[in-house]
Amino acid sequence: LRAMRVTVKLFARGRELAGGVGSADFELAAGANTADLLRAVEARFPGLADESFKASLALALNCEYVPLGEGEPHRDLKEGDEVALIPPISGG
Repeated sequence: LRAMRVTVKLFARGRELAGGVGSADFELAAGANTADLLRAVEARFPGLADESFKASLALALNCEYVPLGEGEPHRDLKEGDEVALIPPISGG
């Protein structure tokens, strides 16, 4: 199987947990999906595996929100996709 490159964007607390990295490219096998990508992200940036962070994480695939959570289908990825991992933002 061929490999594909997917870019992951990290924001706020996610960027902090990744050591200040705001964007990273990942090489994944063709046919990979969002679950495969999340495992690769956690392997590279172990701080992002924190359960309290993951519990309220939102994901956007090419600027479109993708539901995460138990029972939600994983989306297939393709070469050049951009995935944003968006933690909850609080403020007033």
